[in-house]
Amino acid sequence: MADTVAIALVGALILTLTLIPVLCAYWFKRGVHERVNKPFEWVRDRYAVQLEWCLDHPKNDPARRHLDSSSHTPAGPFYRRRVYAHLDEGALWVRATMPYTVSFETASNFSPQVRNILLKYQW
Repeated sequence: MADTVAIALVGALILTLTLIPVLCAYWFKRGVHERVNKPFEWVRDRYAVQLEWCLDHPKNDPARRHLDSSSHTPAGPFYRRRVYAHLDEGALWVRATMPYTVSFETASNFSPQVRNILLKYQW
């Protein structure tokens, strides 16, 4: 799975650096006209005021960050939900082949010994 993610990221990087700039140059020959985004402007202005205060009072900034992060603690249990499927990457399946002359009882007595030997090497 890690190989798949790495290959997907490399492919996305190659497309981002090659194909996307060419398509943007082709589609936006006349340039881009940017509209005013009022909600963003409002948030940016409030953020600028808080940022200037933090830069003017550097000793109070850690306390403010703690207050901001502690206000989100009721949502904490929801952050631990599993996003990916359980992969069982630590599982080890061993298949032992016995001679055809061995009875089922003998083989079933032999399997716990194999399991105990393998458990000695567990990290």
